Amino acid sequence: MEPLRSAPEASAFVLLADHQSRTPASFHSGPPVLHYHSKQCKLVILERDLLSTPALNAIRGPTPTANGSSDHTPTAANNNADAHGEEAQENELVVDGVDVWVTSE
Repeated sequence: MEPLRSAPEASAFVLLADHQSRTPASFHSGPPVLHYHSKQCKLVILERDLLSTPALNAIRGPTPTANGSSDHTPTAANNNADAHGEEAQENELVVDGVDVWVTSE
């Protein structure tokens, strides 16, 4: 997984269906294969998971939304058990506007 600062050109990739129709004759030649592309996705992730994954942490920007609130102020996750022994709910962060490119590179 690699965070990109600018989107690649879709024309730089061969579509998966085109690649599969030529396999195995051209399996190791040609442009990278584009398996999936989606614009303006929303990433919903636990704060602890985001912080522990450098590639995801790099794309979060300065103001992810915490627990669906609109004030864009993340808060610390509470990992303490409550009086009944159940874990408290951890903060979910929302990162909007993520372009997803799944390629063979």
